Order: sequence, then structure tokens, then C-alpha cells
Amino acid sequence: MLIKGKEHMNQPGDAATNSVAGRLREREIWEEVEAQKKTDAEMTIMTAAYKLRAWGREEGLAQTSKKVFEEIAINALKEGADPRFVARITGLDLPVILKLKAQLEDQHEDE
Repeated sequence: MLIKGKEHMNQPGDAATNSVAGRLREREIWEEVEAQKKTDAEMTIMTAAYKLRAWGREEGLAQTSKKVFEEIAINALKEGADPRFVARITGLDLPVILKLKAQLEDQHEDE
């Protein structure tokens, strides 16, 4: 007896063939999923590495700009600028400026 639209399943030997083909397709799908998992993991690692590099650049720039502003502050203080004015123009906190001024005064006394 043949069922309309499913004639291929009723022929002898097709069950075994379909079973093998089904297992092969399942294996292909499994391999694709595993490959995608590896790709996803690699992308996660690459994304994390990219973020760390970007963070490092930002931190490096922040440290560099802080050093530059400290040098500007030191030069302004050497010229007799008011610490509050130096804090305003450099963006450094007043306690930082006062500490730099104290260090300059200590260096001057040591000379």
C-alpha cells in the first residue's frame, strides 16, 4: 500500500538508506554547531582582547595627559601662579596642585 506523497518511504531498502542519511545529516548539523561554538568562543576572546587593548590605550592616554597637566602645573607654579588658578587651567584637583607646590618648595630648600 502506498501513501500518496510518501511513496519513497514505502519502497524496500529505503528505511535503511533514510536512517543512514538521517544520521549523516545529524552528524553534519552537530559538526556545524560545534564549529559555530568554537567561532563564538573565538569571537568572545577576540572581543575581550580588543576591549582590553582599547582600555589600555585609554588608560595610557589618561596617564600621559595627567603627566602633561602635572608638568604644566609645575611650570606655572615655578612662575608664581596661584595654585587655585593652576587647578582651574589644568583640571587637576587643588590638593594635587598643593602637593606639587610643596614638592617644589622642598626641592628649592634642598638646593
